[in-house]
Order: sequence, then C-alpha cells, then structure tokens
Amino acid sequence: MFEPWPRTLALSLSLACASTLAVAEQRLIRFDLPAASLAQSLNAIARLSGQVVSLDPALVQGKQAPAISGEMTAEQALQQALQGSGLELRSTQSGTYSVQPKADGDGALELGTTTINGNGLGGVTEGTGSLTTAGPVTAATGLNLSLRETPQSVTVITRERMEQQNLNSLAEVAEQVPGVHFNSTGTPIGGRTWMYSRGFIVNSYQVDGVNVPWETMSESSQYGHGALDTSIYDSVTVVRGSTGLMTGAGEPSALMALTRKKPTSELQTTLEATTGSWDHYRGMADVGGPLNESGTLRARVVGAYDEGDTWVDRYSNERSIFYGVIEADLSLDTLLTVTLEHGTADSKGAPWAADYGAFFYFADGETPIPHDDSTSIVPDWTDLNSDRSYLTTTLAHQFSEDWKGRLSYGYGKFNSKMHRGMISWLIPEDGSPAEGRVLSLDYSYDTHIVDAQLDGKYQLFGREHELVTGFNFYRNDQQADTAFLSNAYSDFATWNNGGLHFNEPNWNDLDGSEDDYPFDSKIEQQGAFVATRLHPTDRLSVILGGRMTTWKSHSKDRATAYHDAYVWDDRVYSSELTPYAGVVLDLTQNLSAYASYTQIFNPQDVKDADGRLLDPEEGDTYEVGLKGAWFDDRLNTSIAVFESKRDNLAVEDGINVTPDGDQAYRAESDTQGRGWEFEVAGELTPRWQVQAGYTYFRNEDHDGNVLDATQPEQLFKLYTSYQPALVPKLTLGTSVRWQDDTHVAGESDPLYDIDSYFVVGANADYQLTEELSLSLLVNNVLDEEYRVSNYSYSYGAPLNASVSVRAQF
Repeated sequence: MFEPWPRTLALSLSLACASTLAVAEQRLIRFDLPAASLAQSLNAIARLSGQVVSLDPALVQGKQAPAISGEMTAEQALQQALQGSGLELRSTQSGTYSVQPKADGDGALELGTTTINGNGLGGVTEGTGSLTTAGPVTAATGLNLSLRETPQSVTVITRERMEQQNLNSLAEVAEQVPGVHFNSTGTPIGGRTWMYSRGFIVNSYQVDGVNVPWETMSESSQYGHGALDTSIYDSVTVVRGSTGLMTGAGEPSALMALTRKKPTSELQTTLEATTGSWDHYRGMADVGGPLNESGTLRARVVGAYDEGDTWVDRYSNERSIFYGVIEADLSLDTLLTVTLEHGTADSKGAPWAADYGAFFYFADGETPIPHDDSTSIVPDWTDLNSDRSYLTTTLAHQFSEDWKGRLSYGYGKFNSKMHRGMISWLIPEDGSPAEGRVLSLDYSYDTHIVDAQLDGKYQLFGREHELVTGFNFYRNDQQADTAFLSNAYSDFATWNNGGLHFNEPNWNDLDGSEDDYPFDSKIEQQGAFVATRLHPTDRLSVILGGRMTTWKSHSKDRATAYHDAYVWDDRVYSSELTPYAGVVLDLTQNLSAYASYTQIFNPQDVKDADGRLLDPEEGDTYEVGLKGAWFDDRLNTSIAVFESKRDNLAVEDGINVTPDGDQAYRAESDTQGRGWEFEVAGELTPRWQVQAGYTYFRNEDHDGNVLDATQPEQLFKLYTSYQPALVPKLTLGTSVRWQDDTHVAGESDPLYDIDSYFVVGANADYQLTEELSLSLLVNNVLDEEYRVSNYSYSYGAPLNASVSVRAQF
C-alpha cells in the first residue's frame, strides 16, 4: 500500500537501555565506516554507540552516506552521515534522536519525491541491515499490520538475509524459512522441487500484494518455482497456515508473498560477480534512480544471469532474469507504477518424475543397483527451455489522509518446450531393454489478473478502526496443440558395463502417433473480500473478515482409458464463503497473545484410480500463540500452536495410477493436523543477529495414522551473523538445517527410511574498500551425505563453495 504523507514509524536502529543514553551521547567512539547507503550507515552508528535513532524508512531509501572515520561522539557521526541528504538530526525528550526532513533550505525534500511509496512506509527491507522487519505486513489480512499485530505465523526473509547468504533462488530461500520443508528430490530447473508447510504443498503466491496463480511464474505447481531468481526481490514473506481471506482457494499450508524492488530517489548501482563449485558462474547488475530533475519519475532495472553444472550426473542449467520498473508521481496523491519481468530457464538432464537418483534394486527385486550421490537415471539428451513474461500496471491514489486505493492489471505469458525421458522403474541387470517414460511437449500459459483494493480508517463508538476491502480476478488459459506421451516406451535404456546407456527416441517419428496427447485448460477465479480491525480497548484488537470466491475450470483431458477419445471437464464452485476471525491482546508493552480461525476451500485437479476428479478439500484451521517485539521492533519472537481439520483430503493411493499413468489419489475425510512452532528473528546485540525457528507437525487420518510419513514431523533452522568488534569490516555467518527421520508407511525395507540429518553452512563478508566487498559462501561444510527421497538414491548437495565480488556506488 502507499501513503502520501510521512508518518514516523519507530524503527529503532540499535539496542540501548535508557540509562546508558546520556553516556553514549558524550562518549568518544572510534568509527571506521565505508561509504554506504544512509540506512546502513545510521544502523552501524547506532549499533556501535548504543544510541537509539528513530526514523521513517522512506526518508532514507535510496540515499547514500559518506565514509565516516575517526574518534567522535555518536551525535557527530550521525551528523556526518546525514550531510547532503536533506535530512537533519533532532533530539527527543527522552534523550534519543530522530531523523526528520529539514524544515527549509536548499536541502529540503520535495514531497513528490519521497512521500509516496507503493508498498507502504516501512515495508522496504533493503538497506536496513536487519534480519527482520517492523512492517507493515499485509499478506495475511490485507491490513497494514506489524508482525506482532498479525494473528498468524509470519516469517520475513529480508534483502539483508538474501545478500549475506547469497540466496539467489526461491529454492535457496525456502530451505532457510522456518516451518517450510523444501523437498529437493528433483533438480532446480525441470525437476520436482516442492515447498511444503504444515504438511501440504505451498501453492499460494502474491507479487507486490497481488494474488497470482502459479501459472504466471512457473511450468507447474511442482516444477520451476524454486528456480525463480531472487535478485529482483526486496523480501520474501511467508504466512503459514490458511490464507483463504486473501487468496481464496488453496491449501492450509502457506502463502509466499514476493515483494519486488522499487525505484530509488537517488542514483545507485550494484554490480556482482560470483563463481563456485561445478563451474557455476553468475553476474548481476542493479541500477536505480530518478529520470528527471524533480525526481517525480523514477526507475530501476535489475538483470542477472546464472549458469553451471551440479553434483548430479549429466545435469546442467542456466537461467536469466530482467526486471524493470518505472514510478511516476502523477500528483502528490497519485502514483503510477509499471513493471516488466522477463525470465528464462533452460536445463539438460532434468528428471520428469519425482526423483533423479538410482532405484534400490534391479528388476529381480533383490540385487542392489550400484550408486553414489551423483548417480542419475536421466539421459543428457533431455532438455527443457522455458521463458516467461509478466507485465503489471498499478495506479494508487490517496483520497484523503485516512483513505487510499489501488487498481492493478497484470498479464503473464509462459512458454515451454521440452523433450523428457527417464526410466520408468525396473532395470534388468542382464542388459535387456528397460522401459521409460517419454514426453515431447510444446505448450503455453496466458494469465490475466485484475486486483482492486481500498483501505483506510473510520470512527465508531468514539474509537478509530481500520478497514480493507478488495476484489481480485484471474483467468489462466493453458494449451498444448501437440504433445506426445508414453509411460512405457520400450528400449529406452540398458545396463551395460556397470552403467546405464540411453537410447534417444526419434522425436519426429513420434508425432502423430496414437500417444499424441494435446490438452486445453481454462481456470478462472474471482473473489471479493472485506476485513476490519476493531479496537474495543487500547490493548485489544479484533479482526473480522470474509471472502466470497467463485472458481471455474474448463479443460480437455484424456478419457478414462487409453484411446483416442477426449473429454471436457467443466467444474464451477460459486459463492464459496471463507470467514476469518482474529484477536490480539497486548499483555505488556512488548508481548501480545493472539488467536485466529479461518476455513479451507481447495478445488483439486488430481484423480482417483478410475480417473475421476476428487471433490474440493474443505475444513477449518485454528491457531493461538504469543508474539513479542523487543528493542523497538529490532527483535521479533513468536510461539504458536495450530490445528487443521480437513475433509476430502487428497492422499496418494499407494502405487496405483490413473488411466493416464499419473499418480492416483484417494479422498480422506476426518483428517487432522496438529503442531507447534517458535521463531526468533532480529538483533540480539548491536553486533549479533539471528533468525531461527523450530516446527513440529503431525498429519493424521481419522484412525490416527500418519498420512504422509515421507514428510518430516520436526524441522529446525538457524542462521546467525556477527560483526567482530576488532574487525568491524568483517561479517561472519553460520546456518544450520535439521530435520528428523522419515519413512514410507507399510514398507519394511530399511532402504525406504531416511535418518535425521544436519546441514551446516558458513559465510563471510569483508568490506575491502568503500565500494567493494568480497564474500565467501560454503554450503554443507561438514560434507554430510544425506538422502532427500525415500524412494530412490537422490541426495542433497555435498560440500560446495562460491566466491562473490560486490560493488556498490
């Protein structure tokens, strides 16, 4: 959202006790800070001095600070940092400082260049140097709430976190998010890399606060999302649990909200080059600033290219991203934003099914198949080439001091061409031909998105309350005029001389065969929602809301037997109501208790063994917890207990397949999932930051049996960074990921079990000059060998490293 008039958001930039402020103000401190963004410099001064500084983040966005060197007081250092910025330092009655625009003079800020921000004041994490945010966070309810005020579990991966760990893809981000299980059984591009939360696939997404279907972003719900390049994002916000109020149809798993970078009010440039293990190379450029003298027209362009091999035999990939955004202040109250995003993703040797690794046994079911952590059952002649474009136009207007609105339109285009192939299952040891799955496909998606929103404040019973209402619509058309599919292609591969040898089909000969499999599908969803936050007392807030959703599907699919007939499937679910309720009670100045409730509505596109589509999943979710915001919101903590009850839940039906050859599912009712989690994120001391979380979740059927034992019940994730006082230019970081053991229900063979494992990472960044920094990233420093699939010898990445050089000016 956007605000036309500056409102101070108290973002404290240091940890300090009131009793030490007077001492900190007069104490001489040795500063040796390079030129950097103004936000980074102010943050560093505050950390080193223990001085509290409050500011509106929008005032410093895009501004630079000079190098600061020598012995001086905190006030003198702050004054130096603000030189030429058009801002001034003011003392508060409590002895702290605040940063404000100069009242007059040549350095005075023009309202048109600084006071309108498309995402709302405080929403930008870039340049804050923090592993958390003071908000606002709108993804859960549409209301501008802080993390503490939001009655659901929320994690924010900030720009600072992504840069410290070189989290350059959404998969790498997902691996670090507490409560999210990233299943990396496939390859980054072209392989299945699901993201799970609370036992279910994450299939709800937002971009800049607008709901987008997965078709706008990837090949399918399980292929390609992990490969999205994060160089264009300011932050990634994950709301765990049901998010039907904002997204309509979806699983009670999580919403992944991506916030893209915005133009800056002053010229800034970032260049980065990376090289690493397996011939990995990456380059990134980021340039932003004003396009006219008054600053009412601003732009930003980000481009990145990434290529390399991996530890997986015969697999290689490359991807690129271009992102451009223009903001125009049509008036002091109206902002027009136009964005264009274009990405490509190509791969060789990517698996089509769930795993890339070797099976456990040869066709006799007894002889083990030789393997190591790089063994693949995919030939090098498989290829996947895709490109996507996403164009958006947003008009935001401030109607009054309290009310603002936004209208946006988006168009997405996704194209993909592929030749797929992998062994179906059985491999004869004697060199006899092994059957394979073969797919040749050329298809496209077209997506239209319309989103409108109005929010503001109103008076009722002598108190002020907030309200947000909106409407969103999307239509996605996907089609493949020609496609070839065979689940039992003979003479696909043979086992000879201790290895697999693949035979590539003659793709031209396959066109027009009886296995041609064209398809056509149209999915449409529209919904209107309203939510209000009531304030019965100063310490109590109540959020009430609801969404009315209509979901339509019109698709051509293969009939329920292998023949040339096709059927049209038409489904319509109208006026599906999703209620939402939340309550937050401030127990102390820093601690709040909360509870929330919502319902689940999720149409399903999976089929049972007879080829029939399953009915929509329905149910209820509950969550209660405690949230804390400490040290002026520099540290956020939360603990939550949650439960979801579901009917018509799609569960894999063993080894059964549909008539099309896909995995068959059955509907389970009276299921329930329960768990708890905690998270801490932010600054523990002025030099020490942390982001960590633990999650326990168990999903059971009506008899108390675990529904999917291949999902870990426990997850723990930790990242911590530290700046040594003796070497202030150095930042050291450590990450830890742990999950408990998993298994396949009903399988007694221990090969189907995966033991719990730790994966440890480390990173270091050193500021070489005012503009130049050097960083080292080491993943899996203990070289832990760990499997990621219960059904094959698919392994996670072994020890690997990369080095990056970064220039900012």
